[in-house]
Amino acid sequence: MSCLLTYLTAASILCKHSFHTK
Repeated sequence: MSCLLTYLTAASILCKHSFHTK
């Protein structure tokens, strides 16, 4: 479960970062 949470958090941060860069 911890792995899944980390993956989700990382994806969220990446998405946010991508949006900011765009």
